[in-house]
Amino acid sequence: MKFNNQPAPPKVGVTAEESSTYTDFAQINTGGVRADGSDAVNELSYLILDVVEEMRITQPSSSVQISKKTPDRFLKRALQIIKTGFGQPSVFNTDEVVQELLRQGKSMEDARNGGTSGCVETGAFGKEHCQRQLRITKLKKQKKVNT
Repeated sequence: MKFNNQPAPPKVGVTAEESSTYTDFAQINTGGVRADGSDAVNELSYLILDVVEEMRITQPSSSVQISKKTPDRFLKRALQIIKTGFGQPSVFNTDEVVQELLRQGKSMEDARNGGTSGCVETGAFGKEHCQRQLRITKLKKQKKVNT
């Protein structure tokens, strides 16, 4: 699990102190890869999906990071929740996120430890001073999945 929280800018008519309590740009990333490139799905990944489904939480946002190494079981579980129609979790292609971060000059380790935040921003978590817009947001077909 990776968690990124971009500080929200103050809202119109809202004090800076109140604004710091918003989670507009927070996102829980589950799945993806570890720094060594191995699959990062674990039991906590499934537990988070269970909580997202049961509580129907929309903030902080939840996402699944899908790579070529992602187990079909994890992808199918995420798709079961998505089919309920409440808009969570979002789906991102880990392999493309890593490539985008490498293109931005990040190290392989930082790129693999990174993920997404907000709507479509990528970042090397804990290493960023600003948000960069992810221009490659398409989930490429990586596996044939029967749901």
